[in-house]
Amino acid sequence: MEIKLFIATHKKAQLPPDTNLYVPIQVGAENKEDLGYLKDNTGENISSKNPNYCELTALYWMWKNCKSDIVGLVHYRRYFFKSIFSKKYSNLLSKDDIENIMKNYDIILPKKQCIVKYNLEEQWNKIHNKKDLEICRNIIDEKYSDYISAFDNVFNKHSFYAFNMFIAKKEIIDEYCKWLFDILFEIEKRVDISSYDKYNQRIFGFLSERLFNVWLEKNAKDLKIKEQTVFQTEQSVINQNISEFLKKIYIDIFIINKSNNYNILIGLIAFLIGIVFYYIGLNYITSLILIVTGIILFFLNKKIDGYFTNPKGIYSIIWFSTIGLSTLKLHQDQVDWKLLTWIYLGLAYLMFIIGYSIREAKQDKNKKTKIEFIVTKKRFFIFIVMAFLAVIFAFIVEVIIRGYIPMFSDDMASYQNFGVTRYTLFYSKLCINIAY
Repeated sequence: MEIKLFIATHKKAQLPPDTNLYVPIQVGAENKEDLGYLKDNTGENISSKNPNYCELTALYWMWKNCKSDIVGLVHYRRYFFKSIFSKKYSNLLSKDDIENIMKNYDIILPKKQCIVKYNLEEQWNKIHNKKDLEICRNIIDEKYSDYISAFDNVFNKHSFYAFNMFIAKKEIIDEYCKWLFDILFEIEKRVDISSYDKYNQRIFGFLSERLFNVWLEKNAKDLKIKEQTVFQTEQSVINQNISEFLKKIYIDIFIINKSNNYNILIGLIAFLIGIVFYYIGLNYITSLILIVTGIILFFLNKKIDGYFTNPKGIYSIIWFSTIGLSTLKLHQDQVDWKLLTWIYLGLAYLMFIIGYSIREAKQDKNKKTKIEFIVTKKRFFIFIVMAFLAVIFAFIVEVIIRGYIPMFSDDMASYQNFGVTRYTLFYSKLCINIAY
């Protein structure tokens, strides 16, 4: 099996030692100084278009002139690495690594890049010319109308496969290039870039990064994709890892799961107001605020998600209502809560929202269907109801056996002797088994 990974470069650079696998190709070589590398102005080529097409002149050359079984495109300062811990050349994917991966996958791609503030369409309009994207969409609608849904989906996302980097079976790249360059050459006929600055004159390179994702979205059912670590060799590994991790977490929690903005904001405001009334002795107002907050968040999550079984809504109403009732201090031995207690309670709610949101994001990445996710939520709802009934039933059983209710007992040890006993555990376990 012949594998060639082409390194797009416009200047002399330090290159990997395995020259049989990693082949530097000079992009924009037409009328430029010969760097001693393979040049993109040989064979069938579009080398002269490099100022506007960037590394795509290398991609076009690969499409038209390379006959290897597996091909890849990387950059002189960006490569695919085996692990996240090193950017040394010894950590680069080797021929054996690629062969082993390709036994189970069709294409290797960089891990997705995250855009925190905007989705892809908003980001494009912010940095580039809005009309260019509109022209691109119109051309796709004319030539490949079955890709429009994928186009709209991709440009509504906050992450994408960047850099025009890949390793794939040659026949897959051939199909992609036929589609891509047909669109780009048509855009070139309709867009006048003569007045653009040098940055935006690279329009076709920038568009192709997004269009690659459109093509992948449309053909996802037929492709097994392996995401692999990519490092910028001129930047710190630690900084790159931390930056991408934080961006992904932020997007998973606040962008994809927009209900969290309401959960956290409303919950925080309710907690702060509740604490103020609690410490001035108006416990009943604190209780009312927290209980109402729980109800509001329950119905708000239902409205956003569309289901009463939304775990965040269920957790919110139970959590806030329980704390609200507790602030009434219905038992004579209940002491005032310290500020630290309130902080712990608030953090517990925050951790649940964050943890569940990360779980939701992972479910989305694992391509669970909406129906499967609804079923999961219904099972969760059944579990909540059954567990609640189990606790109520166990409480009644314990009251009958012990002969008292702690709240109405004068015994100082009543709460210590009453609570999670073998009765509660038995019935809870039974109901969990029934639910699942």
